Amino acid sequence: MNDGPVAAESRQLETLLTALLLYGTVIASVVTGAGLLLALLSGYVGVGGSTGTIGMRIVTAGIACFILLPVIRVAVMLIGYVRERDYRFVGIAAIVLLIIVLGFVCGTVLPARTGSPRPMPRSGVGVPPNRPFSSDRQ
Repeated sequence: MNDGPVAAESRQLETLLTALLLYGTVIASVVTGAGLLLALLSGYVGVGGSTGTIGMRIVTAGIACFILLPVIRVAVMLIGYVRERDYRFVGIAAIVLLIIVLGFVCGTVLPARTGSPRPMPRSGVGVPPNRPFSSDRQ
């Protein structure tokens, strides 16, 4: 059954997106797992020590790959819809990509200009140091 060139291009785009998400997920998983393994083998100490930081940086790179996968997917969809001349979906994909970029810019630039939020105390979740819970007071 021949559905025409538009259906063939649409199927080609779907195949490309499927491969992108499959291989991207596999690569991100392997990178994250390799970083975790490296951190465990080197005896990861934590924030204060420097042991295992290379492994944790690799884990961070793997997580970044997971975060970038949907962004790359939207960009590939935008290019595919431009090639198909499906301008309604070009507009939708462009708006979604614009929202993602604006969210990234707002998340990186605005905190630097407005000042960072006050850090949480280390003694507990939202509990100031050396202060009992309200239910512990007598």
